[in-house]
Amino acid sequence: MKLRRLRINNMPGIYDGYEVEFQDGLTVVEGPNEAGKSTLARAVRSLLWPDTRSDDYVSVSAQFEDAEGVVNVEREGPRVSWTRAGEHVAPPALPDEHLSHSFFIGAEELVDIQANQGKDVAAAIRKQMAGGYDLQAVHTLFPDPVKSRTARKAASAYQEADRKARKEEARQDKIADDAGRLDALRVKVSQSRGAQREHGFVQAALRLSSKQKALEGKRAQLSEMPAELTNLSANALKLLDQRLE
Repeated sequence: MKLRRLRINNMPGIYDGYEVEFQDGLTVVEGPNEAGKSTLARAVRSLLWPDTRSDDYVSVSAQFEDAEGVVNVEREGPRVSWTRAGEHVAPPALPDEHLSHSFFIGAEELVDIQANQGKDVAAAIRKQMAGGYDLQAVHTLFPDPVKSRTARKAASAYQEADRKARKEEARQDKIADDAGRLDALRVKVSQSRGAQREHGFVQAALRLSSKQKALEGKRAQLSEMPAELTNLSANALKLLDQRLE
């Protein structure tokens, strides 16, 4: 919910009314002492927490903008009314009045790094977001699980299981790597066997070629012999060999 306009008609120390408009971003209000700077904060507080005890007459109004659009609020004395598009609406849900100071930070608190402003309203917001339960208080009722014996045993068991899982994962990776190398070796063995077969074929071809050349040489010798020798019988050839010896 964003504050868009603030009108002060009458507040202690302010008798000539004035109006301030607020745009998106940071708005800085400056002026001399008693100019009404603090009165702006008191005026907003008197609208949002009208139960603030005061005997002084207050007449202020403001315009806010939320997710549903523009909403107006007016205060005349103790009476406060909220309207949207001319219709009366319920005031917005706000933290309790005793937390209202958490929304207003003075100059001293801005420069004091040890200021504790905002802690109580932060706790209220956390409680509201948790469905009305103070989870921080509930947390203190239970021991820190990290420090408990059961948790330590569980953590130790988890670490041991994680170590074994990592070891098994490394073993599986090695098996996969070995399987990859085995496939490569199988390919090389197959290639080697093919080369051996090819080598055998080459050797057989060389032997055949040598015999073919020898046969051709014999045929050449036979062609140089007299034609009559080709008509001799086996016995005649045998007798010829004996005489030649």
